[in-house]
Amino acid sequence: MLRRMDELQGRAQQLREQAIDVLAAPLGGDMLAAEYLLLQLISRIHYRVSSQALGVLSLNLIAPANDATPPNAAKGPDSVDAGAAPEAASKVHLSPLGAAVKAAVASLVPACVALPLTVPMLNKSPLQPHKGSNDHVVKSALQLAPHTQLLLDESEIQQGQLTDVGCRNVAALGTLMASQVLDNDFDAYSLPMPVDAPVTVLSVGASLLKPSVDLELPINTAGVSPQSAGVGKDSLPAIRAYLHQVQHLEFQLDKDSSAWLSQDFVDARRQDQSVTGSDFHKQLTLARLLSVSWAETQMTKVRWHQMKAMEHARLSRLKAARPDHSVGSVNKIVSAKCG
Repeated sequence: MLRRMDELQGRAQQLREQAIDVLAAPLGGDMLAAEYLLLQLISRIHYRVSSQALGVLSLNLIAPANDATPPNAAKGPDSVDAGAAPEAASKVHLSPLGAAVKAAVASLVPACVALPLTVPMLNKSPLQPHKGSNDHVVKSALQLAPHTQLLLDESEIQQGQLTDVGCRNVAALGTLMASQVLDNDFDAYSLPMPVDAPVTVLSVGASLLKPSVDLELPINTAGVSPQSAGVGKDSLPAIRAYLHQVQHLEFQLDKDSSAWLSQDFVDARRQDQSVTGSDFHKQLTLARLLSVSWAETQMTKVRWHQMKAMEHARLSRLKAARPDHSVGSVNKIVSAKCG
């Protein structure tokens, strides 16, 4: 455990780089994708207002169709439990990419749940808690402990038709991603339950959950190979301690920072009228997470511009890859039943 703030700040750069190396390995050495994934691992809800949960964003890492299995992905699938009742669920399998990413994330955080999204899995049983026989509440795969990293592996989804159960499950996942709320379905009424589970979606091309995704990022497996081989198991406890501590840092935004941030938004709107308040809030969340990843508790122009450079790289990559991200297959999956 890094006991003092000065010790945490002194080692933040080294531990941050090691964490990114671990996360880049299953992503074919993509350091940008690994950095966005790192920010997922340290995100948490710090404020709720109306239907918004501030502090977390949903991330969609998009693998190219001709390279769905990065060079360092696991050789075989990883078994997880899915379905309404974990104790009664049958074994289902993650893709090689999903298994590799899950293994990397699980090595760094206390809780990581991975669900492979396929049409049969979505149609099988409700992902929401619901009323069963004898009026007992049936457990669901989405009842998660606070700060659980939820990985949705869509990379092997095939064309099919969603049933009413499948459509409800897609809607439940969308609500969780957009509002960090899980509805308990009691037939006559639903009882919303707040959750705190950052969601990362793995897909090949456009995601079935695209309407609820905050950040899309195509994976570039042609990047520089990470140095993850040099991150031994003996380094993992220190990395875990670093992630836990920066996740719980108290971040402050002083008046001076608020003033130049507001002016930056005004300037951005002047240059591009399509920029919205929602875009600005996403940037604020990213900049906050980027700052705490460096063990910093106040916004600086250095981190703000660093966040903007990351976003420019992400959006440029997304624009370049967009022609390959066909939405046709996912639309066919949902068109018949979900509208």
